[in-house]
Amino acid sequence: MQPTPKANVAIDTETDSLTACTARLVGISMAIEPGKACYIPVSHIDPNTVASDGGFSFNAVQAPKQIKLPLIIKALQNLLVDPAVLKSPII
Repeated sequence: MQPTPKANVAIDTETDSLTACTARLVGISMAIEPGKACYIPVSHIDPNTVASDGGFSFNAVQAPKQIKLPLIIKALQNLLVDPAVLKSPII
């Protein structure tokens, strides 16, 4: 995905809970227009784990390849912290 300097980028986070104080990041969705989007998997649920341990495994056989969070933060940091990039929450 190659957004242009004037492009709008929609960003949505996917978590394992609706409770903000306990939610863990599972993935990030990004889109620049209909049909031009990507999904960044961070920590998907392993269906073979026990629910009591959270059900998460970074090495799950059935989960997509996970991208380490520090690499994601580094790649998106300028977009997220640059005051010149307009941020408008859509509710």
